Amino acid sequence: MARKFSRVETHLVDPLVLKSEIGLVWKLNPTLYRYVRVGLFATSHYEREPPKTLLRERTLVGYTVGGVRTAFRTRARRMFYLLPGDPWEFDGCPSEGVDPTTVEAGKQGQRTARAEKYVRPKKVKAVPK
Repeated sequence: MARKFSRVETHLVDPLVLKSEIGLVWKLNPTLYRYVRVGLFATSHYEREPPKTLLRERTLVGYTVGGVRTAFRTRARRMFYLLPGDPWEFDGCPSEGVDPTTVEAGKQGQRTARAEKYVRPKKVKAVPK
C-alpha cells in the first residue's frame, strides 16, 4: 500500500516548523506573482527540493531549507507553488495563498492587498511594419 503525504491547506504553519527553518530557495522570481500557495512536505533531507512525485501538476516557485525532525526520520518543510489556473483572473486568493514578498525563513507569509487584488494586464498595440 502506497504511503500518502499529509498536507496542510492553509497559509498558517506550525511555529515549530517555522522555528527550525534556516533558509529559503526561490526557483522562480517570486515578485512576478501576486500570490503563491503554501504547502508542507516531508523529506529525509534538510536541503533537497520537493520530490517530483509530490509536485505533479504544480509549478514549484520555492521551498525552505532546514525543517523540524518528525517521526520516521523525516523533516517537515514548506514549499511554495502555483497550480495550472494560477493566478486567478479575479480578486481574491486561495485559502493557502500568501504574498511572496512577505515570505521569509522562520516567519509566516502574510496576505496583503497585493495578493488579493487582480490587476488586468494592459493590452499592447502591435507596431506596424
